[in-house]
Amino acid sequence: MWKMCITAIAACLLMANAALAVELKVGIVDIREIVINSEPGKKLKATMTSKFGAERDRLEKQGKDLQKQAESLKSPSGNQTREALEQKRAEFINKKQDLDQKLREFGAKTEKEEAQLMNELQDVVFKAAKDFAAKKGITYLVTAGSGILYADPSMDVTKEFMDEVNRLWKENPPAAKEKSPSSDGGGKKK
Repeated sequence: MWKMCITAIAACLLMANAALAVELKVGIVDIREIVINSEPGKKLKATMTSKFGAERDRLEKQGKDLQKQAESLKSPSGNQTREALEQKRAEFINKKQDLDQKLREFGAKTEKEEAQLMNELQDVVFKAAKDFAAKKGITYLVTAGSGILYADPSMDVTKEFMDEVNRLWKENPPAAKEKSPSSDGGGKKK
């Protein structure tokens, strides 16, 4: 009976050691670096700037002009009548409300566009992660800063991973993904 128990315990310990012997390989990616410096990340920024940069600049200028107007209202000149000062304050409030409305509309418009572009980038990053991990034999690919207090710098694969993201982006850029007549139902007969 004792021999059988000892044999069973030894077998369990051997299986546990075999399970622990599986090598786990972890790669760490600085996702912020990917979003800022990868080709799709740069394309995202360029698209947002080209679509919304001029409008953003106009709104910023309006904001600065309003700020100057607010400063002048804080210290009015002594030769203004009370009515004139109240009129300027009312004008300022109207301009401020108008700018606030424009900023809300601008924010909604840019948020929608940025979300779409970020989804395209995310699709490429997820596909690249799967391909990259398989090629490199990586068990876990995690983002830097996601609860990791310290990691050996040799585990940082950001540069290599960015190369994979860029490769996939070049092979299949989202802008080239046109809907074919058969994919949108246009080619179907009724």
